[in-house]
Amino acid sequence: MARFLLFLIPQSISLFGSSVLQFAIIWSIVYSYGSGTMLLLSAVLGFVPQILSSCLVGPTLDRRSKKAAIIASDGISALAAAAAMPFLSTGGDASVLLPLLAIRSFCQGVQTPAVNAVLPLLAPNGRLAMANGLRGFLSSIVM
Repeated sequence: MARFLLFLIPQSISLFGSSVLQFAIIWSIVYSYGSGTMLLLSAVLGFVPQILSSCLVGPTLDRRSKKAAIIASDGISALAAAAAMPFLSTGGDASVLLPLLAIRSFCQGVQTPAVNAVLPLLAPNGRLAMANGLRGFLSSIVM
C-alpha cells in the first residue's frame, strides 16, 4: 500500500498544480483583455487539447512505456508553468500564454490516462476497489 500511496499522492499534487495553473492563465488573460472572446479562446485551449489527447493517447499507452509518458508529460507541463510565470505576474500576454495553455492541457491529457493505467498495477493484492476509490477521491479533490 505504501508504494501505491507514494505514487498516487505526488501525482495528485502534480495534477492539482497543473489545474491551478490552467485557471490562473485563463483568468490572467481575461483580466488583462476584459473580453468574452478571450475567455472563450482560453477555455477552449485549456480543455480541448486535453480531451483530444486523452482520447488518442489511450491505445498508444497500452503499447508504450507509461512511466516515460508520465515523466515526459509532467516535465513538459512543469516547463510550461515555469515559462508562464513571468507573464502571469506582469499581465496576461495572450500570444505567449495561449500556446502554453494548450501545451499544459495536452500534457494533462497524456498524464491522467497514464496514471490511471499504472494505478491498478501498483494496488495491493485484493485491494483494487479500495485503491480505485482512493484515486477517485483524490481526483475529485483535484478537480
